[in-house]
Amino acid sequence: MHTPAVDIERIQDLTAGDPEFLAELIDMYLEDAEALITDLHQAVERKSAEDVGRTAHKLKGSSANMGANRVSSVAMELEEIGK
Repeated sequence: MHTPAVDIERIQDLTAGDPEFLAELIDMYLEDAEALITDLHQAVERKSAEDVGRTAHKLKGSSANMGANRVSSVAMELEEIGK
């Protein structure tokens, strides 16, 4: 079964249809995700599996909360690799 990249229903539940709140949440998520992806790159460069796993776990959670299914799925794989 095909999993959509973004769970629109999840986003609608989070924002109650408020476009300003949606924009704010997306901005916060993208800022956080960018920082976590930078941290992942650094952890890989340091060859720190523990840091990869921990950072991927954070990215997985925030992505799942935002309905970013594919990012969450990839982060879950990275978390497992980090273990």
